[in-house]
Amino acid sequence: MIEVFNLVGQYENAMSFLDGYEFSYREGTSKVRDIIINTQVLLGIQYLEEANYEEALKRFLESLVQEEEAGSETYGKREKQVHYYIGLAYEALGKQSLANDHFRLVTEMEAGGEMTIMSYYKGLSYIKLGDKGMAKKVFDTMIDDANKQLRGPEVTAIKHDFGGREAENTRMSHSYTVRGLGYKGLGKSKKANKDLEKASGLNHSNVWAKKHLYHD
Repeated sequence: MIEVFNLVGQYENAMSFLDGYEFSYREGTSKVRDIIINTQVLLGIQYLEEANYEEALKRFLESLVQEEEAGSETYGKREKQVHYYIGLAYEALGKQSLANDHFRLVTEMEAGGEMTIMSYYKGLSYIKLGDKGMAKKVFDTMIDDANKQLRGPEVTAIKHDFGGREAENTRMSHSYTVRGLGYKGLGKSKKANKDLEKASGLNHSNVWAKKHLYHD
């Protein structure tokens, strides 16, 4: 139910399922942690858009988890995304020094292998710090890595390795999202939207493909 509310943009309803419930991130799977973090971050973004900056910051801070608990099989390290949005909230509150501290934290995080959706926020953080050259490098690498994934033999073979077409579509959806966000970071909106639409079509639960396609 929480996922459904997030997918249709009813973030406060999704949050109502979590409020008042003490949950240790270690109690759940990577998927459960992702759902909880998604709910906090998406509601925080809504509050940012409504200029409710204090409440946005609260939600972003509550979505922080310890490093060893922050990994996601789907998205990679969530800290990049969370610290980026904390930076945006501080920036909106006029606390630029604190904002830059969080943007800088994101840029200092290791890539950790292939690019993921979270790499997008590293590129955006470089832009916030005025380093467009490094931002372009991140976005270009996202596109290159996604192209390799989409062309590679593992994409066609994945239905045998991971349980069928659904797993294949999920993998391809992730790759199209990574490439679409790479294009978005470079300002290539038509290519970005085309890939994000493909990603959403392949996996209807891909909340971040939908969010970046329709809402920013």
